[in-house]
Amino acid sequence: MNEELVKHQYLAFISYRHADNKQTGRQWATWLHQAIETYEIPKDLVGQKNARVELIPERIFPIFRDEEELPADADLGNAITRALDNTQLLIVLCSPNAVASTYVADEIDYFKKLGRSDQIIAAMIDGEPNASWDKTKQSQGVAPEDACFPKPLQYAYDAQGNPTTQLAEPLAADFRVNHDGKLEQGWTSIEAYKQYLKSRTEFSRQDLASFHLYLNDRNIM
Repeated sequence: MNEELVKHQYLAFISYRHADNKQTGRQWATWLHQAIETYEIPKDLVGQKNARVELIPERIFPIFRDEEELPADADLGNAITRALDNTQLLIVLCSPNAVASTYVADEIDYFKKLGRSDQIIAAMIDGEPNASWDKTKQSQGVAPEDACFPKPLQYAYDAQGNPTTQLAEPLAADFRVNHDGKLEQGWTSIEAYKQYLKSRTEFSRQDLASFHLYLNDRNIM
């Protein structure tokens, strides 16, 4: 049996703001959950050890995703903290919505206090990283409220699990798409993105090229 599965009940925990999982074609948490659990790991990697000397499983399963909407002032429930205690990785869906969520911040803070900052992966779905403090980005027209990294993700924690003033550099995947030279929120549904492009007043060849590039990036074509 995989040693890591004995140690961890979940291979990953998805932390997100429920507002980022409601719009048709932009149900990010649901899409990511399904994409991870159905991902086919190359057979020649199964049973090998990764960079953290962990055995690579046949499937990335199970994934924990809280589907309940909790009040903004709610403390982390026992089920959530147990899941965080028993997960291998924390995946944070980053957006201005996530920044405004006390709940998401608390999950990141709790996980970092476990001494596991190096086991957090950020996934940018909307907004701009470091927009709240990067003066260069602000001078280019990026508003501080466009920040996508929740505060606990922005700062390093010390050996005792306390936040410091030192800026962190979270490992991040970028799910945004380039619309007219600007990185914006993309789509989890090809049909929803296609309808968006059709709704624009000018549906150009450049738009069509962007659509096909979007498909290629997701290995759909």
